[in-house]
Amino acid sequence: MATGTYVPIVSNVISGNTTQLVDFQNIPQTYTDLVVILSGTMATSWDIWLRVNNDSTSKCPQQWAFGDGGAQPYVYNVVDTVFYPVLNAHTTEPYLSTQHFPNYANTTTYKPYLNYSGNAQYQFGITNGAWNNTNAINRIKIFIDPAQTTTYFANGTTIGIYGIKGS
Repeated sequence: MATGTYVPIVSNVISGNTTQLVDFQNIPQTYTDLVVILSGTMATSWDIWLRVNNDSTSKCPQQWAFGDGGAQPYVYNVVDTVFYPVLNAHTTEPYLSTQHFPNYANTTTYKPYLNYSGNAQYQFGITNGAWNNTNAINRIKIFIDPAQTTTYFANGTTIGIYGIKGS
């Protein structure tokens, strides 16, 4: 295998308009980096969340920087228990979001997080942060705010996880 090659681990294509959560468990620990790619639209516009190892207590400090075609880019500093791979995903504008977890199988340091996301019409964002936990990442949950009971991933949305060897 070539160094730095994306190796598909698992993928889920959403069927219908009723899915609010995709939970990938038992992620193999045989790669150096983990990449999560989301591509699609929403049944109604809302933010998409990502939780590592179903951990709702460890903090995820992160900084977002994104632009929407206006005069000034937006920059936010946030500490939460989830990451936000897509802010305000739309019903008509497809988004693409790539999350990168370098050294995800390491059990001695916090896990860095890098995210690039955007849509075709008006928004591009970059997020950096960390999952403040030393456990290896073996579970990734992609979901919509549970309080939003009428918001779903749209039919055809794709969520995939890839491993990278020797990146």
